[in-house]
Amino acid sequence: MPTPVILFYDPIPSPWAGKLKAVCAIQGLWLHAVENAQLDRPLLSLPDGGIGETEARPEPLPEPVMVLCGLTGPQLDRLLPALRKERIFCLKALLTPTNVGWTLRQLYTELCREREELEAHRPEG
Repeated sequence: MPTPVILFYDPIPSPWAGKLKAVCAIQGLWLHAVENAQLDRPLLSLPDGGIGETEARPEPLPEPVMVLCGLTGPQLDRLLPALRKERIFCLKALLTPTNVGWTLRQLYTELCREREELEAHRPEG
């Protein structure tokens, strides 16, 4: 995946989805919408558009997920503040050698586990 791309899964169109498209366009990033039928395909195969074999009606994920693929440090340094400024909040992950073969469903499960751990260790008050 040499071209920087943002994989974006949005089960119920978020009110800020249009803002995300604008941010990506301004920053010259390709935004690829991930469909329910692609949730069980490896992350690396998603921008190619292939759906392949899948269950007839895969269970959708309950919330949006964004996977940042191939972005450079400076691109991340511009993108993340722009997302905050536009109030675009959802689970986010970088594509890494560890998760490149995972499905979006597997990545979502791991992100939820990490979120629960962070919340469990958050100081009260």
